[in-house]
Formats: sequence, structure tokens, C-alpha cells
Amino acid sequence: MSVKTIASVIALGIFVFVLYDFIVAYAKSTQTGFARWVDAAKGSATILVAQLGAAAAALVTAGDSIADWVCSILNAPGADAQFKAALGQYVTATNVGIAMLIFTALVAWARSRTLKG
Repeated sequence: MSVKTIASVIALGIFVFVLYDFIVAYAKSTQTGFARWVDAAKGSATILVAQLGAAAAALVTAGDSIADWVCSILNAPGADAQFKAALGQYVTATNVGIAMLIFTALVAWARSRTLKG
């Protein structure tokens, strides 16, 4: 196994764990609206934002391998190159930087809600 495959499997495992943990807690919550989302994240908006960030990072990390695996399963050689080219239009350095700024602002906002000052 290559390092890329191992990293992708670990990233997908993290994604599945975060998603499962959130779905189970969301189903158990008795809140409504956004409060239910926060309640599912152990009562913390900061953890909610961190879970979203972890899930997104895991999918981006495993993106190449997911494309390779899907093309192998569908027996569509060369389709992964088309997928990666199409994805490359949107996953640029500028877009990743914007996403990081938004994520950082969300974490700061979520954390400031819990600070007493």
C-alpha cells in the first residue's frame, strides 16, 4: 500500500467517525433548529465548526483516492483525470485561502459565544 492510500483510508475513517458521531447525537437531541445542531456537537458551536472542518478536510485529503476508487469500481479508465481536472477549476489556492479565512472566522465567532467578558 502506498502512503497516499493509507492517508486516504485514515482520512475517510475520520470522516465516517465524525459523521456518525454527529448523526447519532443529532437524532438524540430534543432541541429544534440551530440549537439542535449545537446540541449534537456536545453543546458547543466551536465543536460544531471543528467537526465540519474535520469532515471537509478529510474529504479533500481523500479526494484523489476516492476518484480513483470510483473509476475502478465503475470500470471507467481515464474518468478520474476528467474528475480531477473539473475539481481543479474550483480547488485553487485562492479558494482554499478563502475557505480557511471563513473557517477561522467561524471558529472565532463560535468561541466568542462561550466566553464571558
